[in-house]
Amino acid sequence: MHVDIQIDAGRDYQPHAAILVYRDGQSGQTIAEFHPAYRQGQEFHVAEAHPLTAGDVKELLDSLGATALQFVPQHAVAVSALAVAWWTPAQNRAMFFLSHTDQAVNELSGRVFPQPPLLFIARRGSLTVYALAENARPGPDTPLMCAPYFNIFQGHGVCRGTTPYPEQVDAGRTDEWERAFFGSNFTHNAAGTRKITAFGGSHAELWLAAERAGTFDPAWLVPAGRTLGEALQ
Repeated sequence: MHVDIQIDAGRDYQPHAAILVYRDGQSGQTIAEFHPAYRQGQEFHVAEAHPLTAGDVKELLDSLGATALQFVPQHAVAVSALAVAWWTPAQNRAMFFLSHTDQAVNELSGRVFPQPPLLFIARRGSLTVYALAENARPGPDTPLMCAPYFNIFQGHGVCRGTTPYPEQVDAGRTDEWERAFFGSNFTHNAAGTRKITAFGGSHAELWLAAERAGTFDPAWLVPAGRTLGEALQ
């Protein structure tokens, strides 16, 4: 391969990397591969690829001087070019259920229930959700709790299924991610052996108890075993 690049006089730019982007024509899902690149004589060569990582992207953005500032809303707790974390206070939300095994919870679908304060972490194509024991903006040392929902894996990532996620990971558009999460159907307990709550009854009884109390009791939450600072790493 022969490549000619026009550069400023006096600068000696050498090949560093090539990124190949692949997109599925039906789903639109995109993946990328990172190829180290080098020059050999007058020829441009690319080495064996590895999947593009967040570290690769960060290095590229840093080297390109991607330092544009953006306004950060009060609900945001951490922002980068690749991810955003934010919290929501305790509030009432509609919930939708479509379980193949739990008819009792299906009968609650569409009803509005009190929710605990929550901590969301969004990256392109993925969402992680925790609960908070206190109804206040968390700090780096704030202990996180397990979100008391179906469809959340043992590692606290959301089982996306067919739910469309927003393309943008932007602190000003977090409401779109919240609508995607609460607008989808909660279908099953995906947490494996991890308890999702300390409530003594069934999942349907949990939400009915919250409805009767008018609030989600933080005593029902299970510690996630990590702080906000640890979850952001």
